Amino acid sequence: MSGRFITCLVIIAFIAGCSGEDDLSSVSVGHNFIKPQTNIAVVDTFSVQLSTILIDSIPTSGGEVLMVGRYTDDEFGEISSTGFFQLGISDTLDVHDEAVYDSLLLVMKYTGESYGDTLQPQTINVYRVLEEIEELDDGSLYNSSSFCHGVTPIGSVTDAPKPNFDNNLKIRLSDELGQEIFGLMKDNSDEFSTLDGFVDYLKGLAVEPGPFNTSILAFHAADSFLNVVLYAHYAKEERIEVEYNFPLKSSTTCFNHIEADRRGTFIEKLETQKKEIPSGEAGGRAFIQAGAGIVARLDIPGLSKLLEFDINNILYKAEVVLKPYPLSSKDVGLPEEIVFYTTDRYNRLLSEIVTDEGYSIPATLYQDELYNENTYYTYDITDFIMDELSDSYFDPDNGLIMVMPEDKFHGSLERLVIDARNDVSTKPLVKLYFLFYE
Repeated sequence: MSGRFITCLVIIAFIAGCSGEDDLSSVSVGHNFIKPQTNIAVVDTFSVQLSTILIDSIPTSGGEVLMVGRYTDDEFGEISSTGFFQLGISDTLDVHDEAVYDSLLLVMKYTGESYGDTLQPQTINVYRVLEEIEELDDGSLYNSSSFCHGVTPIGSVTDAPKPNFDNNLKIRLSDELGQEIFGLMKDNSDEFSTLDGFVDYLKGLAVEPGPFNTSILAFHAADSFLNVVLYAHYAKEERIEVEYNFPLKSSTTCFNHIEADRRGTFIEKLETQKKEIPSGEAGGRAFIQAGAGIVARLDIPGLSKLLEFDINNILYKAEVVLKPYPLSSKDVGLPEEIVFYTTDRYNRLLSEIVTDEGYSIPATLYQDELYNENTYYTYDITDFIMDELSDSYFDPDNGLIMVMPEDKFHGSLERLVIDARNDVSTKPLVKLYFLFYE
């Protein structure tokens, strides 16, 4: 990359409004290595444009987290999640001739994560899925995926959950279904002789929140934590209790169907991936939410002017500085990681910015624990700027998209509201560190 591209940054910075030495701090460096006329300088007066985009579909299968519930977020609206999954059969389904059916239970293990108010009683209903849960061609199921299920629940519970204290949530399922399954097991029916036969018989379960729930609860979605258990007993000299486990078939056919009603929020007009909502039309905010597919776009329109100048300098670092919108995270906390993707005019996630070894590079969160007034994220975009200017052309349609890490999409509703107001103390910044010389 030619040094002239970056030095013009100094000139553009002054054109953009630098009025004195306070806007450009420089210090002399290494006389033994570089001429004394060489200085390090920082410029942070380039404008940054933020907007919010809705990704059409987010894969929510394979993440080993099942989310169930409904809650209202002041910034993101009413959000609900229904968990779908298929069951498999265990190796030991032999039933004693004199065994008697007792009960059928769905057992789900809390992850400890939740969103919204868990102090109120929550209703969770279980339905039998009526059509085959099929993965798409890419092997995934999405937040927009859904499958027909019965109208009447086969199980239901209403209780105030304690996801940080209780290990499991147990929901008693229909005795009619339990006795039917038990009878087929005793008869060694074809439905229980192969996995395909069983899945054809019991296509899956949908776990859905009640209409007045105030929280979304997260459960482990792995075969050792998500089970349907059939309890039975038989008598010899004493009562012998037995249980038969129907574990999760696969994490690839376990997913979260997520819906949102954003009416009355700044992002209620989010509709398609190709159309973004500028921060100026969203209360000076940009939004990110993992499983709902909401991401933020960042553009630096002034970079094209760097190509108009020819002054010797070296860019050695460029970073973005972003602040959370005040009080937007007081009840939910801040995500620890945000990653950046390159994008184009269609807001496609083209490629994640990674290390030379291919590892993800999350933004760094600096949290002001004492006063909560100087909390911010920083992210190194040096490679992005160099790549954009390396061919002596800057495409104004190219930018960056900020998202949660991929694993958060599958089973998380982590969210962030970014402060995009143009005030000196709150506005998003691009800070360019360069070394310039005569």
